[in-house]
Amino acid sequence: MTMEKLKSQNSKIVRDSLNAAIDKADSIHQLENDLIDILKSIDIKRFYVRSGQKSLRGFCNHVLKFSATQSQRIVTLVRRSEPTPNIGNKEAET
Repeated sequence: MTMEKLKSQNSKIVRDSLNAAIDKADSIHQLENDLIDILKSIDIKRFYVRSGQKSLRGFCNHVLKFSATQSQRIVTLVRRSEPTPNIGNKEAET
């Protein structure tokens, strides 16, 4: 579509479409954050084993029906946000 055709579009329709897309994206981001919080607990307590899975990635892939790539991204987000001990920090050892 050329720039002239874009400019001839009703600006209210364009603005409403853009705002609707932004609202949907915000909803998706919030749902994703909620899912990550739930999966943190599932991962720590290894609840995925009760569904017959050996790993959180398998749970995301086979039970939640995410693709392999999506499952890996989710597991990375879950594990990245977990607090880790300060390894090698002399102050933490005392």
